[in-house]
Amino acid sequence: MDYPDYQVVFVDNASDDDSLELARKLAADSNTPCRFLQMDENVGFCRAKNAGAEAAAGKYVWLLDNDIEPDRDCLSRLVAFMETHPETALCGPMQFDFDRRDRCAGGGMIMGYLLPPRPCREGLPAEGHRSVSFISGGVMFVRRSVWRALGGFEPTAEFFLDDNDYGPRCWLAGHKVALVGGPTVRHMLRSRAPHSQWRWRFRRFAPGSARGIIRNYSGPGLLVALPAFVTFYVLKALKASVWRLDPRILLDCARGLAETIRGLPESFRQRRRTQKPRTAPGDPFIRPQ
Repeated sequence: MDYPDYQVVFVDNASDDDSLELARKLAADSNTPCRFLQMDENVGFCRAKNAGAEAAAGKYVWLLDNDIEPDRDCLSRLVAFMETHPETALCGPMQFDFDRRDRCAGGGMIMGYLLPPRPCREGLPAEGHRSVSFISGGVMFVRRSVWRALGGFEPTAEFFLDDNDYGPRCWLAGHKVALVGGPTVRHMLRSRAPHSQWRWRFRRFAPGSARGIIRNYSGPGLLVALPAFVTFYVLKALKASVWRLDPRILLDCARGLAETIRGLPESFRQRRRTQKPRTAPGDPFIRPQ
């Protein structure tokens, strides 16, 4: 990193390998200031990220996953952007595959009422930026003051689609979210998980998406987006089960929908808490300008 003043907070989420020892050695060898947090048990992605962010002391928090490799000037570019755009609470860099042949389905994402989030890929100048609905959770760069004011990630969310909940929360609080064209990172893993883990992610997709929709959308938006999501989710499961010749995917779909239904009371309780401090009318995170 070419930025002169930063600290690394490494969160070990009760790993059962030598990850923590390797991280300590790398920090010592590179003379990188690093604070290590070791969870007593695996507390899930969101609570682990919250713990790391709470331990940070800087003006900004960069929530980097362990499979992200930033370019050397990435941090300085993100800081420079935030310093000159005080209306922006959350930003992120362009995200590429590790071989740089394609941009990952991450970085900045655009949400809609009828379709799932899609990546913002084309037409972004090298030194420009674009308003987006949310930033991929593996590369989020957020003002620490806003992070603490909004409460970080929802701690009851174990994993998956925490980012498409946090971006809208920033918009509803009157802030902006931006994808920055200059800084870039490389994503070292892209859907190369074994089939069983892929099915697990599919099962988690419904509860995570539904929670974000219920928490953040306005009343009219909720009436459109929630039925549209369920329809999309079922059709996606049907297509995947045919493509992979695996009818168990439909069972995963049913389990995900069942968990979503069981979680509705808690999701609507969370909605009341999320909507109470809302300052923006409507759903400004849908196709933000």
